[in-house]
Amino acid sequence: SLFNAHIAATARTQRHTMPTIKLFPKQEHFYFKDNRINVYVGGIQSGKTTGGGLKMYSLGLLKHRSPDDNFIIAADTYKTLSQATIPKFLTFAKGLGSLNRQSGEFKTHWGSTIYLRTATEPESMEGITNVRRIWVDEAGKTSRYFFENVMGRAAFKEAPIDLTTTPYAMNWLAALCEEATEGKR
Repeated sequence: SLFNAHIAATARTQRHTMPTIKLFPKQEHFYFKDNRINVYVGGIQSGKTTGGGLKMYSLGLLKHRSPDDNFIIAADTYKTLSQATIPKFLTFAKGLGSLNRQSGEFKTHWGSTIYLRTATEPESMEGITNVRRIWVDEAGKTSRYFFENVMGRAAFKEAPIDLTTTPYAMNWLAALCEEATEGKR
Protein backbone atom coordinates (compact mmCIF):
# COMPACT_ATOMS: atom_id res chain seq x y z
CA SER A 1 0.00 0.00 0.00
CA LEU A 2 0.97 3.65 -0.34
CA PHE A 3 1.15 3.86 3.44
CA ASN A 4 3.64 0.98 3.85
CA ALA A 5 5.80 2.37 1.05
CA HIS A 6 5.84 5.77 2.78
CA ILE A 7 6.72 4.31 6.18
CA ALA A 8 9.41 2.03 4.75
CA ALA A 9 11.05 4.89 2.85
CA THR A 10 10.92 7.21 5.86
CA ALA A 11 12.27 4.60 8.27
CA ARG A 12 15.00 3.55 5.83
CA THR A 13 16.36 7.10 5.67
CA GLN A 14 16.74 6.98 9.46
CA ARG A 15 18.17 3.42 9.53
CA HIS A 16 15.21 2.12 11.48
CA THR A 17 13.16 -0.88 10.44
CA MET A 18 9.50 -1.25 11.03
CA PRO A 19 7.14 -4.14 10.36
CA THR A 20 4.53 -3.91 7.63
CA ILE A 21 1.25 -2.63 9.02
CA LYS A 22 -2.23 -3.04 7.58
CA LEU A 23 -4.30 0.03 8.30
CA PHE A 24 -8.05 0.43 8.25
CA PRO A 25 -9.20 3.01 5.66
CA LYS A 26 -9.96 5.57 8.40
CA GLN A 27 -6.49 5.09 9.90
CA GLU A 28 -4.88 5.63 6.52
CA HIS A 29 -7.00 8.75 5.96
CA PHE A 30 -5.94 10.09 9.39
CA TYR A 31 -2.28 9.29 8.71
CA PHE A 32 -2.11 11.16 5.40
CA LYS A 33 -4.14 14.13 6.67
CA ASP A 34 -1.45 16.35 8.16
CA ASN A 35 -3.19 19.61 8.95
CA ARG A 36 -2.43 21.89 11.87
CA ILE A 37 -5.08 19.98 13.89
CA ASN A 38 -5.96 16.39 12.97
CA VAL A 39 -8.81 14.54 14.67
CA TYR A 40 -9.53 10.81 14.59
CA VAL A 41 -12.86 10.01 16.24
CA GLY A 42 -13.85 6.36 16.31
CA GLY A 43 -15.38 3.61 18.36
CA ILE A 44 -13.66 1.14 20.64
CA GLN A 45 -10.90 -0.83 18.89
CA SER A 46 -11.10 1.30 15.72
CA GLY A 47 -7.35 1.93 15.72
CA LYS A 48 -7.25 5.49 17.02
CA THR A 49 -4.31 4.96 19.37
CA THR A 50 -2.40 3.08 16.67
CA GLY A 51 -2.95 6.00 14.30
CA GLY A 52 -1.75 8.53 16.86
CA GLY A 53 1.33 6.53 17.81
CA LEU A 54 2.22 5.94 14.19
CA LYS A 55 2.00 9.64 13.31
CA MET A 56 4.14 10.61 16.31
CA TYR A 57 6.73 8.05 15.24
CA SER A 58 6.92 8.68 11.50
CA LEU A 59 5.81 12.30 11.08
CA GLY A 60 7.33 13.43 14.37
CA LEU A 61 10.42 11.49 15.44
CA LEU A 62 11.64 10.39 12.02
CA LYS A 63 11.01 13.82 10.49
CA HIS A 64 12.51 16.08 13.17
CA ARG A 65 15.85 14.81 14.42
CA SER A 66 17.56 17.79 16.02
CA PRO A 67 18.53 17.38 19.68
CA ASP A 68 16.58 20.60 20.32
CA ASP A 69 13.30 19.18 18.97
CA ASN A 70 10.68 18.33 21.58
CA PHE A 71 7.39 16.46 21.34
CA ILE A 72 4.43 15.90 23.64
CA ILE A 73 2.32 12.79 24.06
CA ALA A 74 -0.66 13.30 26.35
CA ALA A 75 -3.78 11.47 27.45
CA ASP A 76 -6.80 12.20 29.59
CA THR A 77 -5.48 10.26 32.63
CA TYR A 78 -2.33 8.55 33.81
CA LYS A 79 -4.11 5.21 33.49
CA THR A 80 -4.82 5.77 29.78
CA LEU A 81 -1.32 7.13 29.20
CA SER A 82 0.45 4.23 30.92
CA GLN A 83 -1.80 1.35 29.80
CA ALA A 84 -2.62 2.31 26.20
CA THR A 85 -0.91 5.41 24.80
CA ILE A 86 2.73 4.81 25.78
CA PRO A 87 2.74 1.06 25.02
CA LYS A 88 1.33 1.70 21.53
CA PHE A 89 3.88 4.43 20.83
CA LEU A 90 6.71 2.18 22.02
CA THR A 91 5.72 -0.54 19.52
CA PHE A 92 6.82 1.89 16.79
CA ALA A 93 9.68 3.69 18.56
CA LYS A 94 11.41 0.58 19.90
CA GLY A 95 15.16 1.05 19.74
CA LEU A 96 15.02 4.82 19.18
CA GLY A 97 15.54 5.85 22.78
CA SER A 98 14.63 5.13 26.37
CA LEU A 99 11.59 5.73 28.53
CA ASN A 100 11.89 7.23 32.00
CA ARG A 101 8.47 6.81 33.60
CA GLN A 102 9.51 8.66 36.74
CA SER A 103 10.32 11.89 34.90
CA GLY A 104 7.62 11.34 32.26
CA GLU A 105 10.04 11.51 29.35
CA PHE A 106 11.16 9.44 26.39
CA LYS A 107 14.67 10.50 25.38
CA THR A 108 15.82 9.64 21.86
CA HIS A 109 19.36 8.54 21.08
CA TRP A 110 19.91 11.81 19.18
CA GLY A 111 18.79 13.97 22.11
CA SER A 112 15.16 14.90 21.38
CA THR A 113 12.67 14.59 24.22
CA ILE A 114 9.08 13.42 24.18
CA TYR A 115 7.29 14.74 27.24
CA LEU A 116 4.50 12.51 28.58
CA ARG A 117 1.65 14.44 30.18
CA THR A 118 -1.93 14.01 31.38
CA ALA A 119 -4.94 16.29 31.23
CA THR A 120 -5.35 15.97 34.99
CA GLU A 121 -2.60 18.61 35.25
CA PRO A 122 -3.26 21.09 32.41
CA GLU A 123 -0.34 23.33 33.38
CA SER A 124 2.16 20.45 33.24
CA MET A 125 3.13 21.40 29.67
CA GLU A 126 4.13 24.95 30.53
CA GLY A 127 7.77 25.65 29.81
CA ILE A 128 8.18 22.97 27.12
CA THR A 129 9.64 24.74 24.10
CA ASN A 130 10.50 23.95 20.49
CA VAL A 131 7.62 21.47 20.20
CA ARG A 132 7.42 19.79 16.77
CA ARG A 133 4.35 17.56 17.19
CA ILE A 134 1.71 16.83 19.84
CA TRP A 135 -0.55 13.81 20.18
CA VAL A 136 -3.44 13.78 22.68
CA ASP A 137 -5.09 10.38 23.16
CA GLU A 138 -8.72 10.33 24.41
CA ALA A 139 -8.87 14.07 23.74
CA GLY A 140 -12.67 14.08 24.12
CA LYS A 141 -12.23 13.53 27.85
CA THR A 142 -9.93 16.53 28.31
CA SER A 143 -10.95 20.06 29.21
CA ARG A 144 -10.95 23.09 26.92
CA TYR A 145 -8.34 24.60 29.25
CA PHE A 146 -6.04 21.63 28.65
CA PHE A 147 -6.49 21.99 24.89
CA GLU A 148 -5.64 25.71 25.12
CA ASN A 149 -2.37 24.72 26.81
CA VAL A 150 -1.73 22.22 23.98
CA MET A 151 -2.31 25.01 21.45
CA GLY A 152 0.12 27.24 23.35
CA ARG A 153 2.87 24.62 23.20
CA ALA A 154 2.31 24.10 19.47
CA ALA A 155 2.16 27.78 18.53
CA PHE A 156 5.86 28.72 18.28
CA LYS A 157 6.81 26.05 15.72
CA GLU A 158 3.26 25.68 14.35
CA ALA A 159 3.45 22.05 15.40
CA PRO A 160 0.74 19.69 14.16
CA ILE A 161 -1.65 18.44 16.83
CA ASP A 162 -3.13 14.95 16.54
CA LEU A 163 -6.24 14.27 18.60
CA THR A 164 -7.51 10.69 18.92
CA THR A 165 -10.69 9.92 20.81
CA THR A 166 -13.91 8.03 21.19
CA PRO A 167 -16.93 10.37 20.90
CA TYR A 168 -17.95 11.19 24.46
CA ALA A 169 -20.01 14.37 24.59
CA MET A 170 -20.98 17.55 22.81
CA ASN A 171 -18.05 19.44 24.30
CA TRP A 172 -15.27 21.72 23.00
CA LEU A 173 -13.94 18.96 20.71
CA ALA A 174 -17.34 18.40 19.11
CA ALA A 175 -17.58 22.16 18.49
CA LEU A 176 -14.07 22.16 16.98
CA CYS A 177 -15.00 19.32 14.62
CA GLU A 178 -18.25 21.05 13.65
CA GLU A 179 -16.38 24.29 12.86
CA ALA A 180 -13.94 22.36 10.67
CA THR A 181 -16.78 20.58 8.85
CA GLU A 182 -18.44 23.94 8.18
CA GLY A 183 -15.15 25.38 6.86
CA LYS A 184 -14.75 27.81 9.76
CA ARG A 185 -11.39 26.28 10.80
